[in-house]
Amino acid sequence: MSDNDALKRILKREREARKRAEQVIESKSRELWELNQSLEEKVKVRTEELERSNVELTSAKEKALESTRAKSEFLSNMSHEIRTPLNAIIGLAQVLRSLELEERPSEIVQNINHSADSLLMLVNDILDLSAIESGRISFEKLDFELPYLCKRLKETFKHKAGEKGNRLQLSLDDDIPQCVIGDPTKLNQILTNLIGNAIKFTKKGKIKVNIELEDASDDSCTLLFEVEDTGVGIEQDKLEVIFEKFRQAENSTKRKFGGTGLGLAITKQLVELQGGELEVESELGKGTTFSFQMKFGIAEAPQKKADESESKKIAIDGLRILLAEDIELNQYLMKEVMRPFNVELSIAANGNEVLEEMKSGEFDVLLL
Repeated sequence: MSDNDALKRILKREREARKRAEQVIESKSRELWELNQSLEEKVKVRTEELERSNVELTSAKEKALESTRAKSEFLSNMSHEIRTPLNAIIGLAQVLRSLELEERPSEIVQNINHSADSLLMLVNDILDLSAIESGRISFEKLDFELPYLCKRLKETFKHKAGEKGNRLQLSLDDDIPQCVIGDPTKLNQILTNLIGNAIKFTKKGKIKVNIELEDASDDSCTLLFEVEDTGVGIEQDKLEVIFEKFRQAENSTKRKFGGTGLGLAITKQLVELQGGELEVESELGKGTTFSFQMKFGIAEAPQKKADESESKKIAIDGLRILLAEDIELNQYLMKEVMRPFNVELSIAANGNEVLEEMKSGEFDVLLL
């Protein structure tokens, strides 16, 4: 075989190899194109699915927000409808208690008053929880006297603690500034919940409220609040459960002591929303201590005149009072409240009547 023939065979094999390679490349290119087309179709389908999902999620979110707004509005409206007759019941029960009643009617009135107070507390708890969950709760920055707030708290709970044979003690650190800046209403609510809780679970024992100065600067201070009781105590594995909404340490707790399981959940959130942390220590059968720290601004103590008395009363004898009130039950309540006093009470059911009354006579006090 000549060199020329050998060269031809080599060239032929190369052409065949190149042709096979081109066929393979063409086949792979076709496969890649088909895969690319398939991938693009899948991406398109997936994109459409995601867009639909986003639209559905946006719609669901809007519906959820609308539902929350509707719930909050409903609770707000219902609270007014429920609170109005409740406040009237409480007020009229207090009027009855001020009268000289026989023992049995007096006990009945006392139970009516207690039941109405409990129901009003339940309504307030539900509203507070709704406000917190919807983010509508706000905190004020007001000057207030902590010793006065504590004095009012002790006066409020003194009788209730005594009914269960408990001693209520309140200790306030002398180094705490007399006037601080914060939200006195929310602080009062927190301490009211904790003290009320301590009294509820303690019988013939002691409840101690201790407030200490933890840290101070020229314009702020950090205070430690502790509410300690010698009550039934809580098992260690139940300490976290008590802060959950609608939960109590034991199922039997609700049957024995009552309550909704909202008080501590609300208290914890009120503390945390103000930068603190509510902690609890307890031993079954020995008692429980709740504590939290809270930061306040420092305000100048108000100047009192030398002849000014905290117990100074305003004389209302002979006053002409105009009451603007559209609810008949509240009108009746105010008449009964004012009955023991020598005052002249006029009632206007709406704004037009108020204007007419103001034109026809002079009044010392306008109650809205």
